Amino acid sequence: MTKKLPSVFICMPTYDTMQVATGLSLIKLMDKFTQAKIKSTISTFKCPYVGYGRNVLTAMFLESDFDYQLFVDSDVEFDPKVVGRMLVAEKDMICTPYRKKTPDNSVKYSVAFKDPTDIKIDNKGLTEITVGPAGLTLVHRRVYEKLMKDHPHLKIKQKEIISEEANKYFYNFWDTVFDQKSGYWWGEDTHFSNLATQAGFKFYAVVDGETTHHGNFGFTGTLLDTFKRTDEKAN
Repeated sequence: MTKKLPSVFICMPTYDTMQVATGLSLIKLMDKFTQAKIKSTISTFKCPYVGYGRNVLTAMFLESDFDYQLFVDSDVEFDPKVVGRMLVAEKDMICTPYRKKTPDNSVKYSVAFKDPTDIKIDNKGLTEITVGPAGLTLVHRRVYEKLMKDHPHLKIKQKEIISEEANKYFYNFWDTVFDQKSGYWWGEDTHFSNLATQAGFKFYAVVDGETTHHGNFGFTGTLLDTFKRTDEKAN
């Protein structure tokens, strides 16, 4: 029996123009999808608040019959092969982390590990995390289907400029949150990561996938680089 190929709904929230390098990455990715006969489409939503844009795009994804949602932020450059690895892994949630735009060019990633004292990397170059950046993240629709059941109070009543059907799936899964206990302000990707992992889903990261996060210049690297730097300091 032939295995069904996955389908991918690419979502790009943006408040400005897309980086040329990101556009080239997408063109190469779509070409790879076409060659592999993987059904795919791209939707964008321009909004100054990225969390709101992610919620709108998620509603559009859920209205469709696609299996996976792939967030690609407009300032992230990537190798299409890493998206192929994410798909082949068949995880509920998986990302390829990218460097933070640090003013001093220090190497930092917005990633929280399940157990920072015992980080395990499998033979596919994956490690389990609890929080990861959304800008190159693949999410299976079953994650959202469970979250809609678990969190009906997050349904957004106002209607966006999307179809009547899509408005049924308009939930506030991607939102910034102020944690009164810790005093920390968390980004929308942290909020979503927490919702999903608390619902029982596991989140994985590709540790050796190179990305470039474009800002004043390109912040290039892999999550694995941080492990190497830690080992060097220890020695």
